[in-house]
Amino acid sequence: MEVTFKIENWPTSNPAAKQALGEIQITHRVIPLPAYDGALIWPFHYWKYLENAVVEVCFTLRHWSIAGKSAEVPSDTYSAEIVDMLVLISPPPNHCLTSKT
Repeated sequence: MEVTFKIENWPTSNPAAKQALGEIQITHRVIPLPAYDGALIWPFHYWKYLENAVVEVCFTLRHWSIAGKSAEVPSDTYSAEIVDMLVLISPPPNHCLTSKT
């Protein structure tokens, strides 16, 4: 597996998230979102290209209806999986504002 897609190298926004990733390394695996802005967006650029962008999300939605036994109430289970994401409108430029004091 490419180093970029290993869970221990996954970008995080804070120390708590980084620690949580460390705790699930053995039981979880990374599946990057297939996001495009003309070309594939790499995971380290998700924030830059996706935050505040308008995107089209293609996904599958699965439904299972599970019948209940005699006195049990039947239940419904849903599962969604993102197929891909396409940036329709890029996010506005991120300008740092400085105060004049």
